[in-house]
Amino acid sequence: MRHFRWLVLIVLSALLAACPQAEPGDNTPASQPAASTSTDTAPGTASLAGGAVTVWAEVLLAEPLTALSEDFKAQYAGGWRVEYKERGVMLTAITADSPPELPAVVLFADTQVRDQLIERGQIEEATLRTFAGDVLVLAQIKDGLFATGSLYDIYKAPFTHLLLGSPQTTVGYYGEQALISEGCFSRVESRLKLVDSTAELVGSLLSEEKVVGIVMASQVVQSGGLEVMTMVSERTHEDIRYSAAATTGHSGDPGVMDLLRFLAEDEAIQLKLEGYGLLNRETALRIDQ
Repeated sequence: MRHFRWLVLIVLSALLAACPQAEPGDNTPASQPAASTSTDTAPGTASLAGGAVTVWAEVLLAEPLTALSEDFKAQYAGGWRVEYKERGVMLTAITADSPPELPAVVLFADTQVRDQLIERGQIEEATLRTFAGDVLVLAQIKDGLFATGSLYDIYKAPFTHLLLGSPQTTVGYYGEQALISEGCFSRVESRLKLVDSTAELVGSLLSEEKVVGIVMASQVVQSGGLEVMTMVSERTHEDIRYSAAATTGHSGDPGVMDLLRFLAEDEAIQLKLEGYGLLNRETALRIDQ
């Protein structure tokens, strides 16, 4: 099953990376991923049904969500107002003694964030749903210098730095798990370069010489300038699943359930998410046999 997911992603990456993914102006340049403080407010006036749905979203979702904003407005005229946050920033906020007021919807990517939201009663668990998945890969700039048969063997390559997100980032959270599980963390530790920003991680891979990095497959597709050196086995880390949920008291707000259905149940939107290198919901939810 895991091999099937990788095959799906490789095929999608090859076919879709070269395809137009959004109208001009809908998203930030692929080489400059959205920063965690960026905001995407759907244009136009709110519908009679209500205003914009307020959302906190994992920064890895910035490009596809920006491109999909008009699709959502076609279903809910109020649109959305999205604030993109690194997973560490989101986790710090929801676990604070006096947490800030949460938006109506949260979109996140790891079980620790999910478990804290549930434990603290900050989301309505019945609304929780997975809408996409992702795959961890070792990557370098296109036509790069290095080759490797596996993540474990990467220590043999004469790269200067292995770029890894810090645990503040979702990609770093999973990437550290993979390096430790593969038994190669100590072999590359002296050459690790930790980065606190998801955007900076991809930017460094695109601009620095003699570096490799652990990123999401979706980032490779969206960047346009990176290539996959090897897929990282899902056996080495928790499943990467993007989830959405209404925060407590907001499931009845205008547009909230429209947004959750839009992401998880709209087949056309699922296809568009695949175009950004994400696994569709059905693939992400399959249980290995």
